[in-house]
Amino acid sequence: MKAATMNLSPGRAVRRSSSERGYDATWQRFRRWYAAGHPAVCVRCNLAGPSRTMALDHIKPLAAGGERLAEGNVQWLCRGCHAVKTRADKGASHAKSLQNRTQ
Repeated sequence: MKAATMNLSPGRAVRRSSSERGYDATWQRFRRWYAAGHPAVCVRCNLAGPSRTMALDHIKPLAAGGERLAEGNVQWLCRGCHAVKTRADKGASHAKSLQNRTQ
């Protein structure tokens, strides 16, 4: 899977579009289906809101081999909790790649 950004020049990165990152029409249909059967409540802080304001997070990140369209691999997170989890996931991924390089 490609990185979420591409570097155009040192110190400057441009975020790829959501469809380029895998959030295409198929993902949007899956998200609507999931929202119809699962209340949009953050699993970390219990904040409830309309599904459009919540992030549908992959429990096991796609970069770590998580399934993209699996009901058991997604959860609602508010934007704040999603940002915290994403940073932690990226940190864990980076640490694992460094560990693999030293072995």
